[in-house]
Amino acid sequence: MALHTLTEDGYLGWTCPKCSQDRREHISHEAIKAVLPFPEAPIHTRLVQTPACSCGMRVDLKVDFTPEELAAPNMIDAQGQPTPSHATAHRHMALARQMIASGKRPNIAPTD
Repeated sequence: MALHTLTEDGYLGWTCPKCSQDRREHISHEAIKAVLPFPEAPIHTRLVQTPACSCGMRVDLKVDFTPEELAAPNMIDAQGQPTPSHATAHRHMALARQMIASGKRPNIAPTD
């Protein structure tokens, strides 16, 4: 699951992986939150959780990537050029920066 769009003014767009509904919400939406995957998780493993879709699906977006992950074969093509996956990773990292700038810090664990 990936963000399709992230605007400079804080709107994120994605498609629900369960029902294929296009979603768009502002970063200030109360259900958009930074979470840790488990209580002892290091801060660099945080996720951003989206509001639940009308079908009930909530999506956790990975927003932290190591240099090794960004250099993985699915991120860089044979000519050394970034792939769409690489662009998505950078969009997710930009979301993390916007979350921090807006004061949204990680909670202990994702909402079920």
